[in-house]
Amino acid sequence: MKVKVITKPYRLYNEDGIVITPHCWCVLDGATTLFEDQSNQTSSLASRLVAYVELHLPKLLNQNVQFKDAIDQLSIDAYKHFNFKTSEPARLPSMGIAAVVETSKYYELYLLGDVAISYKTINGLDYRFTDTSLNKLDDEIISLMHKENKTRKEVMAKLIENRNKLGIDYQAFIPSLNPEFKFRFKRILKSNIKEIRLYTDGFYSLRDTFKQVKNHKEFMDYKLDDAVEMIESLAYQDSELKTFPRLKVIDDITVLQLQTKPKSI
Repeated sequence: MKVKVITKPYRLYNEDGIVITPHCWCVLDGATTLFEDQSNQTSSLASRLVAYVELHLPKLLNQNVQFKDAIDQLSIDAYKHFNFKTSEPARLPSMGIAAVVETSKYYELYLLGDVAISYKTINGLDYRFTDTSLNKLDDEIISLMHKENKTRKEVMAKLIENRNKLGIDYQAFIPSLNPEFKFRFKRILKSNIKEIRLYTDGFYSLRDTFKQVKNHKEFMDYKLDDAVEMIESLAYQDSELKTFPRLKVIDDITVLQLQTKPKSI
């Protein structure tokens, strides 16, 4: 197994994260609270939540805790660790999780939120495993900002309304004393797989925002470093968000590539 990671924050801190253990690989995509979150130049509440999961998830997995059980436990532990007093999603940091867990015969794919996993088979076929539930909500905000020329401040009430649909209209990890996460799950045969990519929406912006590839095969064939360079170039060239409508100039960009060595069929 050959592993490559790229993670590029656009601030001094990173709200994306990576977890790598001998048999589990995760990409994390944090989103900070829409209210006061004690952000400063070096961290936000979302970046601190991501760092907390990066530190403690490997410990639980190394104790042979099952992946979904570990996520539930971390939700409870994080709620207590950060001394939260609310269950309102808009007042809490949240996080997308894309994970691959290796078993003796399969790769098990787990998804929460707007992260994604793509994989290439030894026969050259490309697949994308994702959850598009959040896309409609994001598109509503983008439409308000770009077609009706509203500022982020003017759409904040709608942003809060949409964030509070977490757990109802879409899924994401959130600190909670009573976690009830509904992961998307898929199992794929290890012997059929050539490559797997786990990534945040910041990396997928190469296709869905900046339209640099026509299809998923082109997306999977794009070299990681070239993709990140292209995203950054286009984002900063369009710093006023005119050519490519989106919520902000650029997002944190993270991708984790697994190049497997399957047995011949």
